[in-house]
Amino acid sequence: MKSILMSVLLIAFVSTVSFGATHSYFNKSVSLTGITFSSGSVDLQITQVCTNQWFDNTVTAATFNNVYDGCKFNFGSGWYPGEESSQTLYLKNTSTDNVSLNTTVQLANYSQVNGLGNAMELHIWWNGDATGTGWHPLSYYASNPVELVNIAQGQAPYFTFDMKMVNNAGNSYENGNVSFDLYFDGTQQVPLP
Repeated sequence: MKSILMSVLLIAFVSTVSFGATHSYFNKSVSLTGITFSSGSVDLQITQVCTNQWFDNTVTAATFNNVYDGCKFNFGSGWYPGEESSQTLYLKNTSTDNVSLNTTVQLANYSQVNGLGNAMELHIWWNGDATGTGWHPLSYYASNPVELVNIAQGQAPYFTFDMKMVNNAGNSYENGNVSFDLYFDGTQQVPLP
């Protein structure tokens, strides 16, 4: 059985070679050169309410607040139970291509003294229609990235950060402090199939 199979394969090979030898072809080729593909650039930038200077990547609070003396993103010090403060900033999608960005915010490099972050609550809202996160202790935002709004290319919605010290904060929070960085992330929205 093995020898018969080998002879069949040999006959098929010989006939293929002889077929190829009896025909000739004309051919011509063309090449298309210089084809380049490039990726777009996703860019999320930030600014205060009263200035038009936009920052990207990791801008320090000192640089951010030094642009215009009357415009500070700063919750200050000397908090007491029941006190509230609001700060506003803008995020802008300055991507080079028509890309929407899903945005999140999280408190990074978070630290607290005397547990003050548990007595301080933050509510983030956007779109000017009170769409937002609800009130949560600062410690919540330190461990949970919060989804914000989707930002289309060229859009620059504003975000209001309302901070308050809870009414029932007791003496244990005296002389406490909280420090953190606001970390915003813009991720390209994946189109649905």
